[in-house]
Amino acid sequence: MTMTPDTRRQPIQPDRKRARAGHRQPSARPAIDEAVEAVMRCQGCARHEDCALWLKRADVATAPPPDHCTNPRLLQRLQEAHG
Repeated sequence: MTMTPDTRRQPIQPDRKRARAGHRQPSARPAIDEAVEAVMRCQGCARHEDCALWLKRADVATAPPPDHCTNPRLLQRLQEAHG
């Protein structure tokens, strides 16, 4: 299939006004790194069954994380951001 100029995808151009004003889009890297670290902490925990029960029984949007949670601050920030 031959692509004509009308069917080619145009490259995404940065928003030049924002670039000149010094605005940058936030990088997703810190969030991804934090999520990876949280998963690693959860995987290292020996109380997976307790967390599974908490997830089933609690209103996770408002309930505090279990006492043994290895990521309580992250869960609380997520609750605040989405609550």
